[in-house]
Amino acid sequence: MTVNIVDEWKVYQTEDDLKEEDRIDHYWRQVFVKKLDSGQLKYRFLLQLVKKALVLPHGNLEVERSLSVNTSVVTKDRVALGEKTVTAIRTLKDIVKFSDPVDEQPHKIPLNSEILLAAKMAHNKYKQRIETGKEERAKKKQEREKERLEKKRLEELATEENNKTSSMLEKEKALLKKEMEIQTRLTVAEELLKDGNKKLSKAVESSDMKGASVAQMMIVTATSKIEGIRKEMDRVRENQREVEQQKRQLLVNRLDKCSSKSSSKGKKQESAISSSKSSATASTRTSKSEPDKQAASSSKSSPSSEKHSSKRKNEDKETDAKKSKKV
Repeated sequence: MTVNIVDEWKVYQTEDDLKEEDRIDHYWRQVFVKKLDSGQLKYRFLLQLVKKALVLPHGNLEVERSLSVNTSVVTKDRVALGEKTVTAIRTLKDIVKFSDPVDEQPHKIPLNSEILLAAKMAHNKYKQRIETGKEERAKKKQEREKERLEKKRLEELATEENNKTSSMLEKEKALLKKEMEIQTRLTVAEELLKDGNKKLSKAVESSDMKGASVAQMMIVTATSKIEGIRKEMDRVRENQREVEQQKRQLLVNRLDKCSSKSSSKGKKQESAISSSKSSATASTRTSKSEPDKQAASSSKSSPSSEKHSSKRKNEDKETDAKKSKKV
């Protein structure tokens, strides 16, 4: 390829019908349109070299100029411009600059049918983009509203569950406290009953009728108190069992919610497992056919084995009979 470029460069130096141009790309354009008699380009390899050389920047002036253009396009009052709009404005400015590099006047752009058609289609594309943007914004708004409502619902459910949990905990603490109080009263009533029994036994030993009647009243009072306290204790324990059932039910509901969230993922896994099972059943059917064949062959050979086993049994019986005779 180096030889070809060198050859083409030597041929290019012999060209004498080239016009001088103000712009270097216009000058090289008239060089590269030259063709051979066969119809091929005359300077194919030199074309690639010159294009690569022309794109090399000689400084950062163009970059700084483009940044200043962007600053003039996107001002404080036009910060809502989209990327496509900014790109379109920059494209139009570049077209104006290319068409009239000296004055950069838009009215000097040569009009043709393609530019007019593009101008007509631009408005249609603009309307289509506006409608698409409206639909997307409406869709996003609906999704955000749906997410907000779902979040609100979950927060309300969480608040309700927390209230239920806190109320059950408070009720459980109150029942435990009441149980301890009842247990203290029950202990006092049992001590009173013990004292009454002791006094009654002493009064009977000493034949003290007055003391016996007092002890009898103590025993009756203690017994009635113990019965009332035990009934109250049964009610408290029944309430405790109800609270425990409510706690279990709340835990079950939470587990059900967690399982419902993971059910969607499980369905996908089940579909994959079912497909693998179907392939496995197909393979097991093929593997089952071989044992069936083996069983059929073994069933054919079974009569000979049965005859052999019966013969062995008869011989064993004969040997046992001989031994019994000797004994």
